[in-house]
Amino acid sequence: MNGRDIAVTFGDTAAAKAMFAIRPRVFLPWDASIRLAFGWPGGGASYVMLLRLSAAALDGLARRLAASVGDLPELLGRPGSSPPKLVDEFLLIRVAKGP
Repeated sequence: MNGRDIAVTFGDTAAAKAMFAIRPRVFLPWDASIRLAFGWPGGGASYVMLLRLSAAALDGLARRLAASVGDLPELLGRPGSSPPKLVDEFLLIRVAKGP
């Protein structure tokens, strides 16, 4: 700014949403409400855990439906969503409903 460098940092939500914007078929957006519902403190290790759990859930669902993970959005009536976005949509609805 005005010829000076300015340090810019991203918090957990902003970083995850930036990665999702760049690679929506790989990364999930990650809202604070989801982190809190899982009891996770945030940070990279928690986000990696979310990615691993999400991949396992998508893989399990695809196997039960005898489909590929890439086919899930169409099969679930969400053709505009990527598989990671399906997980995000589910979690946001689930968190909003509560236990």
